[in-house]
Amino acid sequence: MVDSVQILKRLSQLKSDRIKHESHWKDCYKYCAPERQQSFTDVSALALETERKQARTDLYDTTAVEGIQLLVSSIVSGTTSPVSLWFKSIPSGVDTPSQLTQGEQWLNLVDNFIFRNIHSSNFDSEVTDFLTDLVVAGWAVLFADTNREKGGFTFNTWSIGNCYISSTQASGLIDTIYREFELSAEQIVSEFGTDNVSDKVKTALDKKPDQKFILVQAIFPRDKKLVKGEAGQRVSTAMPFASYTIEAQSKHILKESGYEEFPCIVSRFKKIPDSHYGLGMGSMVISDCKTTNQLMKLSLQTAELNLGGLWISQHDGVINPNTLRIRPNAIIAANSVDAIKRLDTGSANVGMGLDFLQHFQAKIKRTLMSDQLTPQGSSPLTATEIQARVNVYRNQLGAIFSRMQSEYLQTLLERVWGLSMRSGMLPPAPEELMQASRISFNFLNPMASSQKLSWVTSIQELMLNVGQMAQIDPTVMDNLNMDAMVQICADALAVPTEAIRTDEEIAELRQAKQEQQQAMQEQQQQQALMSQVGQTGLDIAKDQAKNMTPEQLGEMFAQ
Repeated sequence: MVDSVQILKRLSQLKSDRIKHESHWKDCYKYCAPERQQSFTDVSALALETERKQARTDLYDTTAVEGIQLLVSSIVSGTTSPVSLWFKSIPSGVDTPSQLTQGEQWLNLVDNFIFRNIHSSNFDSEVTDFLTDLVVAGWAVLFADTNREKGGFTFNTWSIGNCYISSTQASGLIDTIYREFELSAEQIVSEFGTDNVSDKVKTALDKKPDQKFILVQAIFPRDKKLVKGEAGQRVSTAMPFASYTIEAQSKHILKESGYEEFPCIVSRFKKIPDSHYGLGMGSMVISDCKTTNQLMKLSLQTAELNLGGLWISQHDGVINPNTLRIRPNAIIAANSVDAIKRLDTGSANVGMGLDFLQHFQAKIKRTLMSDQLTPQGSSPLTATEIQARVNVYRNQLGAIFSRMQSEYLQTLLERVWGLSMRSGMLPPAPEELMQASRISFNFLNPMASSQKLSWVTSIQELMLNVGQMAQIDPTVMDNLNMDAMVQICADALAVPTEAIRTDEEIAELRQAKQEQQQAMQEQQQQQALMSQVGQTGLDIAKDQAKNMTPEQLGEMFAQ
């Protein structure tokens, strides 16, 4: 069993591994997202607010701040838009676009259940902070769990200043996190119970219930020998991931628990070599941000100097320069008009400073792709212009999503999938899915779909060329599998599964059509036969009537 001393010792090691990057991350936040500034040395709320207040005070140019906000908004709309389904579950990692089975329809039901619960929770509000950390600092932490009071999911973006990460896997995927945070004595007792807290917390609860205590939560893979039971039926202390919450000062374990999946989505924008941490877009613009900030500060000082002026005053016994204040609508007593004068401020150099400022601001916008992501002009765009702009958007942002899909979207869906399966709210899975070794995910968001759209274009071009060939030789159409082409196009265009029939439904429909057509043919043949028989009987009656007397004809018609 792990004790508190081991956990705190590991935390100390993780702190020493992270400290070399902290000053750089602070600079990135200072110029790119001061409202998200992290306190990497003190977890107290007061220290954090002090850091952010100082960051806002020292910021003069907000070009990078605006660019980061626009980039984050673009990533949100391009990955996890709340408007349309942005993922598709695939059994055993195999997706055959030309086939649609009952199992896939059940998976579509699950996908919609997960999608609705994700976006009906606080995910959309938390993911903006998560992506801001990811883009600015290069790594971010999002905690996902079940809302035990209201049901559904709950998400919480953990401040990276309080988090320390590591990995036990050769792939480097993060599966270990230590987090320092602060709670009052009253909050600790409410969360963990009076019987589980230390004597210091109990004493503080009686005398100073608002006194703050530093807690440490450690989440890491549990020893496989201690993992017991079947998935979904294990007790918390026998789950694959262990969780310990400790009072740092008293080294008292408040709670030992666990998780079936790693509950934290930890993503890196660009991984630092030989490190578990990452760097973001803030690292790419930090030098230009410092330059523009200094230029803006100098420009404001120059403007103030030009407007307020630089003055010289003679200390002649009437005017005291130490107490003199230049202000409008004021009368200054002086021996002569030469006792106080305004000096030349060199305003001719202001334009050069603004040119430099605009140059570096444009560099920041290009790096953050703000110049492409911002709509140009006020006139409405044509459909062609919109498509061209979307293509540019996809090409520029597409490279960003390779790591995000594996470390952000994939781990997010694996976590909420597990929570959904254990919720008891879903119908039993079809038998065919019981044979699947695992469930993977295809992404239907605009970024992931951009590659699949080339399939539709290729099919359209193929149909056009084959159509021209078929005018010469109609048999060339035999080369095409129309059913597969429809399924592939529907998959690439993210058409809802309900809109497409399964293979079984198509077979039944075609069988019914064939039987109906066959019945119609048989009916037509019977009608033709009856018509032929009727015509033959009429001819015979005519021949007999020629040899009959009028009385015989009358009897025949009477019958």
